[in-house]
Amino acid sequence: SSGVLKYVRVEYAGVILSQDNEVNGITFGGVGSGTTVEYVQVRMALDDCFEFFGGTVNAKHLVCQYNQDDGFDFDNGYSGKLQFLVLQQDPVHAGEDNGFESDNDATGSGNLPLTNPQVYNATLCGKNADPDAAQFGMLIRRNSRGKFGNIIATGFEASLDIRDATGTALKTQAPGEPQFDIRGSLFFNAKS
Repeated sequence: SSGVLKYVRVEYAGVILSQDNEVNGITFGGVGSGTTVEYVQVRMALDDCFEFFGGTVNAKHLVCQYNQDDGFDFDNGYSGKLQFLVLQQDPVHAGEDNGFESDNDATGSGNLPLTNPQVYNATLCGKNADPDAAQFGMLIRRNSRGKFGNIIATGFEASLDIRDATGTALKTQAPGEPQFDIRGSLFFNAKS
C-alpha cells in the first residue's frame, strides 16, 4: 500500500526537464493494489495526466483535462484495473497527444510482467481537429496487452491504432490467455 489518494485535484503540473522530457501530472511508479486512488482530477499538465510505470494499482473516477501529451499512459508491466475515466484534450496544443498510450517497454520486449491493464467505462474526447502531429484515441503498441471495454473515443485524428507485436503469443503465457481484447466500445468522428 502507498496510502490513499482520494478527492484530489492537481493543476498546472509539470516542468520541462529536457527536450521531450517533462514531468507528468501524476506518476505511479510500481504502486501496488493496496493503494486507494479515487476521484482524482489533473488539469493543464505539461505531459501525461496519469502515467503508470509497472505496478498493480487500481483506480477509478479519474479526470484529465487540457494536458499536453497522453491522457492515460501504461508502461513497464502495469497490470492494474481502471474504471470511470474521462479525458478532454486541449484543442490548441499541437503535440502528439493520445487518449490511451500503452507500451510493454520502450523496446517492445517480451519482458515480464507484460503491460496488461484492464480499463472499463472511459470517455476520451480528442481535439476535434486534424493536427499536424499524430493523435490517437488509443495507441496500443510495443508488445503491450490489455482488456478494454465500454470505451468511447471521439474527435481524434485516428480512433484506434494497434501495432508492434501487440497480441503476439509469448512462450511464457498460459494457453488461452487473451492477448488483447476490446469490447462494447464506440469510435467515431475521426479526423483523418
